[in-house]
Amino acid sequence: MVQADPRLPRIHFYLGYLYWEKKDYTEAAREFEAERASPDGEQAQAEGYLGDIAMRHGDEQHAKELLR
Repeated sequence: MVQADPRLPRIHFYLGYLYWEKKDYTEAAREFEAERASPDGEQAQAEGYLGDIAMRHGDEQHAKELLR
């Protein structure tokens, strides 16, 4: 796992995106969930990528909820 200062703005989003690009969807989802929980996070973008990951895993219902 990459070590980064969690206080940096949007760090979880950027790490999630890097994992997503590498097709490591488990780690990407973990980082996007952390971004959603952050008060300064980019929730809409994180939810978009989480919806994509849910679709890739065949969870259409969860994807629809995230992409609403």
